[in-house]
Amino acid sequence: DGVETQFGVNYLGHFQLITSLLDVVKKSAPARIVIYAAIGNHTVDKIDYEYLLDKHKYMPYRSCAYSEVANISFANQLADELKNTGVTVNSLSPGMASTGIIRHFPMQGLVNFISRHTCLTPLEGAATAIYLLLSSDVESVTGRYWAHEVIQEPNPNTLDRREQEKLRVFTENFIADIKSKQAASTPSSS
Repeated sequence: DGVETQFGVNYLGHFQLITSLLDVVKKSAPARIVIYAAIGNHTVDKIDYEYLLDKHKYMPYRSCAYSEVANISFANQLADELKNTGVTVNSLSPGMASTGIIRHFPMQGLVNFISRHTCLTPLEGAATAIYLLLSSDVESVTGRYWAHEVIQEPNPNTLDRREQEKLRVFTENFIADIKSKQAASTPSSS
């Protein structure tokens, strides 16, 4: 679709799903939305939109970090938008969990060894999400970033309303452009 794949999968897809279901979620209040965003959000500054659209500038960790910044920014903006609706929105880092994703990393033997001895189990990695979705302790907490079931400080740019709005406009325009291209390439049934 013309955007870096990790950004598309980690952020754009979730944005599209969540915004498509918002009316249903609001009617289901009290409800909770939890958006994943790993700790790598601190490794970049602001989102570089030109980088995301340039197929020749791919760097895996940078791309992933931009998607994490986007997820936290989106969660914070959505939390503000949904205040007083009975819907809370939080983002979280699950921590380094041994989920099998490392099978795509180079130096497989070393990575597997380190993973077995340092990573969380998948259940441990899911603990913060489960806590945010089910605990009565956080039923009214919204717009926060969590790790290990504790509120953390996210990348400061995720709290900047101008950056949040810039991301929202980029995202909505990008998705509208994709839909327009898809509609143009779909043969009419007349």
